[in-house]
Amino acid sequence: MHREYENIDARYFNLPLDEKSPAAQFRYVYPFNFTTVAQAWILKFNYEPRFVLTSFANVQQLDEDRVQFYRRVDCAAGDDLSYEKIIINRADKTITSELIAEGFNKKEQVCERSILHPEGEDKVVQDYTLIAHQGVKTVKLELFKTGIERLYKTVKFAQFEQQSE
Repeated sequence: MHREYENIDARYFNLPLDEKSPAAQFRYVYPFNFTTVAQAWILKFNYEPRFVLTSFANVQQLDEDRVQFYRRVDCAAGDDLSYEKIIINRADKTITSELIAEGFNKKEQVCERSILHPEGEDKVVQDYTLIAHQGVKTVKLELFKTGIERLYKTVKFAQFEQQSE
């Protein structure tokens, strides 16, 4: 370890995240109804790059209206795994997607969150909040835009499949 870093208290590397003062917030409005976006939100993982392996784990029906599952992402470019907790609520028509990490004392911490909700009949708003980052906010913006593109492609592929039937 470099001498300058020898006396740093390790507790400060896992400070509690402050959701009231997020690092960044993005918003996008999709021109689709909620059902279309919800289906695409699940299917979009089929169109990830070849070096990314996605699997679903721990699927639970929380109540009559809410389903929760974890998406495990394994990237061939590194050793790190990431987990996304997704809750689809059909009662209030929301999708909550949280990128989670193991925090201090092995507790689950939310690093970023997207909440999708309808705006009228034919629009869905995605509100994205970046809570924790390692100085890569511009990369997160690019990843947000890539996610939007992937969702559009998923919707278009689904429409194409319906026309083919």
